[in-house]
Amino acid sequence: MFNKKSMILSIVFIFVLTTTVFAALPFSDLSESHWAYNTFQWAHGEGIIKGYGDGTVKPSKEVTEAEFLAMLVRSYHADNEVVDENAHWSESAYQVAKKYNYPVNGLYDMEKRNYVINREQVAEIVSGTQGKNYEGTNAIKYLLGVGLAKGKNPNEISIDSYDGDGALTRAEAITFIKNVLDKGITDKLLYRPKTPSDVEDIPPLPDVFIDNMKKIAEKYGADEIKEGSHEGDTITSSGIDIIRDGKLFAEISKEIDNTDGRITYHILSKDIRNDESLALIKEVVESIGVPIDDQFETDLYNTSHPKTAQDKSFEKEYGDYNLVMDAWTYTDFSVHIYY
Repeated sequence: MFNKKSMILSIVFIFVLTTTVFAALPFSDLSESHWAYNTFQWAHGEGIIKGYGDGTVKPSKEVTEAEFLAMLVRSYHADNEVVDENAHWSESAYQVAKKYNYPVNGLYDMEKRNYVINREQVAEIVSGTQGKNYEGTNAIKYLLGVGLAKGKNPNEISIDSYDGDGALTRAEAITFIKNVLDKGITDKLLYRPKTPSDVEDIPPLPDVFIDNMKKIAEKYGADEIKEGSHEGDTITSSGIDIIRDGKLFAEISKEIDNTDGRITYHILSKDIRNDESLALIKEVVESIGVPIDDQFETDLYNTSHPKTAQDKSFEKEYGDYNLVMDAWTYTDFSVHIYY
């Protein structure tokens, strides 16, 4: 018969058995404040990353083909190919790539193993681990379509946002790999077919913009959210109307130019004198990915509460985004973001 003490001990014992505790990382160049620290803890605990001989892990270093392939293979615990003891440190991973027909450049060229891998080749290799043979943009579409990648803009899942020509840092690479493991269709490596897979099997790209905007609208007390979309020959648009207290509170929309891929975001506030309108605009702008500065809130307030006619408009570039704000009336205020 259990007494209280034995029950407490049993609960503690179960907690210890079911809780993963990661030890502090041994790398001198990675602090607990780093955005990927927890992922590095996971990767180090799983034996996926080992760091460098000088005690660093170089989280911001662009990852090479050999490094990415080795981390990917280790993540599936498949780094068990027998190789000569004098072989290159990544040889076992390359033998796995050969065995499963993964598209790598350094299998027979040692120099290419040290080349920085671009994100398009990452898509080709990762789609191969899922049993698919896609190349180029089709490989990127597959990863985006099945949720194995999102790209650099959380509100725009697209080929351009994925940035196939770009590189991955080591921090981004392990984050990418963990996402594949968490959301992939298999917990083991699959063989990449020798013939191309059917592109008709690639799912359509998801539109996360609407979902993200609806979450923000709910946060600001929307009584009703009206969703709409339109696909024309030159413009594809989608957006929401936020209704509060039976009245239109704000409109948020996105337009994609089908001819050149340019994106324009629109935010219309119908109650700009309400402090929550200012907070909503800032949150939407940040969620779109605009790298605003510390001055943004002041500029937003001054433009929405103009003292002179010149104060009614404001324009500024933030990275790749051009932001234009206009005060139309005492209550109506718009923000347009060109990307």
